[in-house]
Amino acid sequence: MSRPIPTWEPLSPEVLADQLGAYDRMRATCPLAESPRGVTLFRHADVVAAATDPARFSSAATARRAVPNAIDPPEHAAWRALTDPFFAPARITALEPRVR
Repeated sequence: MSRPIPTWEPLSPEVLADQLGAYDRMRATCPLAESPRGVTLFRHADVVAAATDPARFSSAATARRAVPNAIDPPEHAAWRALTDPFFAPARITALEPRVR
């Protein structure tokens, strides 16, 4: 028998005032919860399982198709190959003075 997915508001003042405590409480009581921004997984093993199983947990099921984060394999790898050079350590180091 399935249970309803609890709701929560990760950007509420109560959660923001004590984020570690809020996440600890949620982790202790439920594996996931839903907010207006989507579903939050609280346990590391659940996050790893979702991140490594695009057939069951697709990144593409989103209102905006953000490249490469909202694209599943194998297309994701092609986009990463195009964008990775822009995030190489030397490129990021060169940007640091402007960012600071």
